[in-house]
Amino acid sequence: MSVGGSGSYGYDSANRRVKKVAAGVTTHYVWEGSEVIAEYDGTSGALISEYVNAGRVMIREQGSAIRYYHSDRLSTRMITDGTGTVVGTEDHLPFGEDGGVAGESEKHRFTNYERDTESATDYAVNRQYSNAAGRFMRPDPIAGAINDPQSLNRYSYSLNDPVNLVDPVGLYHCPPQFASCTRVTVFIQGVGFATVTVGLDGMGGGTFLWGQVLGSLAVKHSIIEGLVRNLPTSFSLSPKLEPIGFMRVIDLDGVRRDIFEQAKKELRACENAAIRAVGGSSKGAEAIAEYVGKAVVFKALTELGKLAARKLIEKGVISSTTQIGRLAGWAARLSAIGSLTAVGVFLGAVYALTPSNEQLHLENLRYQAYKELSNECKRVISEKYGIKL
Repeated sequence: MSVGGSGSYGYDSANRRVKKVAAGVTTHYVWEGSEVIAEYDGTSGALISEYVNAGRVMIREQGSAIRYYHSDRLSTRMITDGTGTVVGTEDHLPFGEDGGVAGESEKHRFTNYERDTESATDYAVNRQYSNAAGRFMRPDPIAGAINDPQSLNRYSYSLNDPVNLVDPVGLYHCPPQFASCTRVTVFIQGVGFATVTVGLDGMGGGTFLWGQVLGSLAVKHSIIEGLVRNLPTSFSLSPKLEPIGFMRVIDLDGVRRDIFEQAKKELRACENAAIRAVGGSSKGAEAIAEYVGKAVVFKALTELGKLAARKLIEKGVISSTTQIGRLAGWAARLSAIGSLTAVGVFLGAVYALTPSNEQLHLENLRYQAYKELSNECKRVISEKYGIKL
């Protein structure tokens, strides 16, 4: 491939530049993943430079000279030698135009892209980037998503937000704490496929950025949002990875099972709280209210108490004017008080007046109230995790 008649380039099957000819000089590049680790003279075969990438510090060994290139969130800002002495500084404007160079400079500039002097553009692995225009020179080979309008501009750099996002390889915008990002198609058993961004740490691990859901989805956004707190946040390349072009497929069947187990665990806790609540425990009522809401619990327990009290009065178990008045007064004030503690006291008063021969009927009423609350537990937790319990 030639550019402007002043340079030519060769690429491998992964779209990485492996050869550059400019100003009569031929350079061959050796890659590891998305990073160059060595450069060789294409004519003599001699080693020109070796690179070690250690997070935000790139180390370059050229002959006997060693240089450390210190980056901020975006690009190299300071260069030191083997003794720690500062030998150069670099600065640039938000979209990559040079803002000042002092002392030694280095060809890796904005986002540590290699600056091609022959074209005055930056090599961003999958595309050339014009720091003067603040745009890539050709469209992103991966289409944007309608739910992410900024991504529809396929020439922009990192959604036009170079302060908070970087694009290490000219394909994916990425939070600056990661060495690079990629997009993966994730299969979740029983749910379907979703395309998400993955931040890679450059050391064989990474982070699933579930909030950045992109591409055509068979999974609703609400489901992904419901799962985000329980899907894995990081990995060490232990999931099954299969390269498919720019994409990878990660089988998360095991993760799905973990999600289901977590949902069942919460359901059991919710149902246990329901048992305590219908038994007259105010703490149980407060616990289940954390899951299904105070209004639902208040309504179910108030109805339980009123039904139990009415049955006692109908059977003549409670006959004194004082007892009936006391229960009627509690029932009348419950709605006004709106307190789960008040409901607990009301239930306790009803239960205390229930004789042993009416306990079976009382248990039936309790069970009905429990089933109502238990079904609400299932509904709320199923919606939270995007599954059916």
